[in-house]
Amino acid sequence: MQIICLFFPTFISLKKVVDKKDRVIDIIIKYGVYNVFINLITIYIFKVLKGANYVINSNVFTESFSVAYLLISTIVAFIIPRIALYMKKNIKIEIERETK
Repeated sequence: MQIICLFFPTFISLKKVVDKKDRVIDIIIKYGVYNVFINLITIYIFKVLKGANYVINSNVFTESFSVAYLLISTIVAFIIPRIALYMKKNIKIEIERETK
C-alpha cells in the first residue's frame, strides 16, 4: 500500500503535462520531479495537520493513514499541473548577456 501511496498519484499529474512529442527520458524526468513535489507537499500537509513533531516513516502507513495519504496526494496531483501550466503561460523570463 505504501508504494501505491507514494508513486500512483504522479500518473494523474503526468496525464496533464506530457505531450505526444515528449521523449521517454523527458517523461521519466517529469515523473521524478512531479513525484518529489507531490510527496513533499503531502508530507507538509500532514505535518501541519498532525503537528511539527509528527514523523512519517514506514511504520505509520496503516490502512487508515494510507487512505488519507492517498486522498490528499491525489488532490495535490490534480492541482500541481494546473499551477505549473498557469505559470508556464503567464510568466516569461528573459536573460540577456552582454558581450565585451
